[in-house]
This record gives sequence, structure tokens and C-alpha cells, in this order.
Amino acid sequence: VISYGVSHVIYPDRYSNVKQLWRVTAFVLRFVCNLRNSKCNVDLQLGILSVNELLHAKTKWFLSMQAEMRADGSLRELEAKMKLFKDEYGTC
Repeated sequence: VISYGVSHVIYPDRYSNVKQLWRVTAFVLRFVCNLRNSKCNVDLQLGILSVNELLHAKTKWFLSMQAEMRADGSLRELEAKMKLFKDEYGTC
């Protein structure tokens, strides 16, 4: 199974600030969720983004960046220096 981080789908350098990036990510995640749910006749999510959708998008970015840092070894060093720990979402 090949897995890609969110940075392989949404390019962060195209957005002027991180909040805009998180909102676009939340809309993309909603779109994917609606595609999956449309097959099951489940109500689609419409309208403004919820706080949970924005939190989910933000968490996706943190996990993606930390996975990249883990791959090059820089996260382990940072974890040791700053005594970081994982939260309930798996982010440091």
C-alpha cells in the first residue's frame, strides 16, 4: 500500500497563510468524504466548515509534516531536545 501525505495532494506554497491552507484542506477532505458517503445514501456535508473539520485538516498537516521529519531523522532530535510527547491525535 502506497500512502502519500497531504502535501503530495495540496501544495502549501500556493497559499498566502496557514489558515487558508487549512480551510482548503478541510474542503478537500469534505469533498472526499461526500464522495464516499454518496454511495451509501448518507446525508452530504454542506455549508460552512465545522470546527471539527478544520481541526481534522490541521491535524492532517501536522501528521504529514512530522512524518516527513521522521523520515529524515530530524523529528527524533527535536523530540529529545524539547522533550516532546504524542497527544491523542498522534502529533508531537
